[in-house]
Amino acid sequence: MEMFFHSLVRREDGEDGKVVIRWKSRRKEDAAKDRAKRKKGTGDHHRATFSRREVMQHTSKETAIWVIHDNGVYDITDFVDYHPGGERIMMAAGRSIDPFWSVFTIHQTPETRAILEDYRIGDLIPAHDDDPAAIAQSEASDRAAVEHLFANEPKRHPSLIIRSAQPCNAETPHDALSHFITPTDLHYVRNHLPVPAVVPDTFHLELEGPGIPDGFSISLHDLKTKFPKVDTTVTLQCAGNRRKSMADGSSKPVKGLPWEEGAISTAVWSGARLPDVLAAAGYHHPADTTTTTPSTPSSSPRINHIQFSGLDGYGA
Repeated sequence: MEMFFHSLVRREDGEDGKVVIRWKSRRKEDAAKDRAKRKKGTGDHHRATFSRREVMQHTSKETAIWVIHDNGVYDITDFVDYHPGGERIMMAAGRSIDPFWSVFTIHQTPETRAILEDYRIGDLIPAHDDDPAAIAQSEASDRAAVEHLFANEPKRHPSLIIRSAQPCNAETPHDALSHFITPTDLHYVRNHLPVPAVVPDTFHLELEGPGIPDGFSISLHDLKTKFPKVDTTVTLQCAGNRRKSMADGSSKPVKGLPWEEGAISTAVWSGARLPDVLAAAGYHHPADTTTTTPSTPSSSPRINHIQFSGLDGYGA
């Protein structure tokens, strides 16, 4: 049986305004041939070794793009164009990828490590044999790179109960839960990734779907001024709320942040209705096709769900 791994190649427009995700498959034996073309030894005990300073010099396709994982050195030049996260992988060029994986935890799977291992070219020399100045430079560079990821974090209320600092996950304090409407600055915070940079004057919401023209977008200004403003009171709760209580009463480990009862908040949310925005973009809901007249736009094909893709890289 042939073993394959898959890499996201590109997004293409499909029929009826849908987006097709195309994948490229490569056999493990083909990946092995690629590895053989790279500089490496003949076995696990005879792999080439590299200093941290050597790795630092490989940060572009011209020099080859190297990263460190644990004690391994990897040439990911051929993989960069296939990386599902796009150019974000270049943040680790010439340095350890581990600090970034601690943030982008989706990578912490056996499957991801197996894919990375196909690009291994050697080992990092032991720290006691490496240049202390290079080690210090490498560690400082790693810290600065991770701090840069979180450069857009807003100042948060000191009463929030922090469960993780980077990315920020914080509970509403107990006394604030006694209010039906949670004070805005005490609303619980749930992040998977760093807060993205948003420039209000240039931000546009992009929409794709049946009946919606290619490349359609709406500015933030238009969202605020060209649609009826609707208020709705909604309670949000993290699925892990009270996880700590469950963990304390269980003999088995419970994975996830140790939320107590504060991963829940109620707020009044204001803005445009999603159906209004979709209609403005060109989608016409087929709620009642029997009443369509020449003066009424033809209904679009029925859609069963809507996917939201956040600027931080997560979709829902």
